[in-house]
Formats: sequence, C-alpha cells, structure tokens
Amino acid sequence: MTKSRRDELSCLNIIFCLMVIFVHSASVTVNAMDKTSALYALMLTLWRMCPCAVQGFIFLAGVKLALSAGKPLDYPKYILKRILRVWVPYALASVVYFVYLAHIGYLTPSTELLIRGIAFSEITGHLYFVVAIMQFYLLAPLWRAVARRFDRAEVVVGALIVSYFISQLLGYNLADFLYLFNQSYVFPYCDRIFTTYLPFFVAGLAVGRSYEYIKSAASRALLPTSIVFAAALFFDALLGYFSSTGRAYVYWLEVAHTFYAIAAVCFLYTVSVRIGPWVMRIPVMKYIDRASYSIYLWHPLALYVCDRIITPLNLSMKPAFALRMLFGYVLTIALCSLFSFGMGHLRTLITTYRGE
Repeated sequence: MTKSRRDELSCLNIIFCLMVIFVHSASVTVNAMDKTSALYALMLTLWRMCPCAVQGFIFLAGVKLALSAGKPLDYPKYILKRILRVWVPYALASVVYFVYLAHIGYLTPSTELLIRGIAFSEITGHLYFVVAIMQFYLLAPLWRAVARRFDRAEVVVGALIVSYFISQLLGYNLADFLYLFNQSYVFPYCDRIFTTYLPFFVAGLAVGRSYEYIKSAASRALLPTSIVFAAALFFDALLGYFSSTGRAYVYWLEVAHTFYAIAAVCFLYTVSVRIGPWVMRIPVMKYIDRASYSIYLWHPLALYVCDRIITPLNLSMKPAFALRMLFGYVLTIALCSLFSFGMGHLRTLITTYRGE
C-alpha cells in the first residue's frame, strides 16, 4: 500500500462500498416484505442505514482534495487523470448496461438515448454519483482555495451553514425552485447536481484542512458520535417506516435523512480511525479498497444476472435474498478485486520493464 493511502480513509471507503451493495442487493426483498411484520421493520432499518454511502464518497473526495491543497495543481493533468480513471470507466459501464438492458427488452436502443444516458446518467440509476462527483473535480481550483481559508473555526462553521442552505435550495429542492419560473417543466436531475451534496464536500475540505487535529479528536469521540448516530438512525428509520407503511406522510423525510447521513459519516469516520490500521493489515482489504470504484460500477450487473436466474427458479424470498447477497457481495468483490490485483501486477511489470 502506498504512503498516500491512509488506513482510516481506505477503511471508510470500503465501508461505504459495502453499504452501497447492500442498498441495491436488499431493495427487492425489502419492497416485497410484509409491511406489518417485525422483520420488515428490522430490514427497513438496516436498509435505511446504508444510503449515506454516496454522501460518504463525496466527503472522502473533499478530504483528499484538501489534503493536497498546499501542493501546486496542474489542472489539465488533474482533470485528464479524473477523466481516465473516473469518467471513462463510467462511460464503458454505461454502454455495457445499455447493451444488456436492450438485450432483455428493458429499453429500445438508439444513439440519442445512449448519448443522453451517458451524459445524464439515465441508463441505470446508481451511476448518478459519477456525474455529481465529476462536477466537484471540475471545480477543483475553487475548492482548494476554499480549503486554504479554513484556518478558523468560525469560517468553517459559516461555510457549512451556507453550504447546507445552498444544498436545500439549489440541490434537493432545485426542481421546486425552477418550477416557480417555468411551470411547464420539472427538473429531474436534482440527485446529479453537485450542490445537493455540497455540505458533505465542504465538511471533507474542513477535515482535510486540519486533518491530524481532527483525526486525533475523532479517536476520542467514538461514544458521542455513536449516541448521535443511534438516535439519528432511530428517527430516520421510524419516519421511513411511517412513510413506507402509509401511516403518515412525512414531507421532510429527506431533510431527516440528510441529518442522519451527517451523523453516519461522522460516526463511521471515528470507527475507521479506530479500526482502520487493523483492517488494512488484512491483505485482501487493500485490493478491495483499490477496486471499490469498479465494485460500485459493476455490482448491479451481477444483480441483474442474478435476477435472471431467480425468476425461472421461482425462489421464495429468503433463498432469493441469499442469492442476491452472494452475487452482490462475493461474486462482484471477488472479480473486481482479482482484476485490480492483476492490473496492479501488470503496471508493476511495465514499470520494471521500462526501468523506472
């Protein structure tokens, strides 16, 4: 593992990756369960616990960018690197999903649909994250300048407050805001706009700006962050339960989930600070960490294939859930990690051959 990869950040990255897989692997089961059962309440709680992963990835991106804010930035090289490592694999995955979904009759293929699908992440739902994170990358000089100004607590607090209100007005509720000016159009891309996730990125910048100090504080903050996390999860799951069972309409459900996501990211970071050095000593973990983006891109394809197997077998809920977990976790992680392992050794061989 290279020195640039910090154990706690790698551990946190792996946790978020595993949470994303659970969200997609368990969704079919959760939606099909008897909503009056105690098991449904438990599964819903576990399921609602995990959709903080995208916010977590955004937070990590902010941390890593701020950690390098003191170094010169070659912007063209930086963007080219992100295009090759992030956008190109995303575009390739989009094409593969497009071909597969056309093959099973889910969509009617056309060049226009493919181009639009890649540009706006309309082919398969989980890829919206890439469109959002690329917007943050494109604005890297701005964020580095912001991070350098996070030298006083009041500046950080003010920036977090402002970023939260921006996210509410020009992120989560951007469609409602634009509707005020044009009632004939409803903006459908709120989850793809970077402003939606701005507080998490700004928080990441703040952490990265004073990293060692905050890491030290986090190592002593496990108990308070655990309490806040448990309380936030309880209320988020309770509101989600009321909403999903039709017992109540919770207009501010997304606001509640945003506060849960904040609590979850803080809690999981403190956990990662504690367990990161131990977790990352497990040899396979560094390959999972390096393969996490590939795992994110490709695990739904494994689930699509799994569903094609489950349907003719007419499996009951529990075996179907177990099979989806097997495909989502074991198969995807194994294949992507093996690919990462192989590519790493190939790069080493090429470097050795060149005498670098």
